[in-house]
Amino acid sequence: MALTRGAEHSYPRLNALLALVRQIADNRGYVDESVWSAALDAGWTTEEILDAYAEVVRTILTNYFNHLVGTELDLAPAPELS
Repeated sequence: MALTRGAEHSYPRLNALLALVRQIADNRGYVDESVWSAALDAGWTTEEILDAYAEVVRTILTNYFNHLVGTELDLAPAPELS
């Protein structure tokens, strides 16, 4: 749950990737050069970063499409964040 609330993880490499994907989602695809560079410096390859970027886009597109067609959820809602 801590990651869902935006808390930092104990692994700097993971924190760098989380910062990047949060910027992708929050800034409609725009990522600061410093955040991109921090992910590279943390050991992520350009290919891995682009894969993460594509996953964010895929998730957003899937959510938008599900809203459009009114997909009925077949699982319990996630608990509210405190």
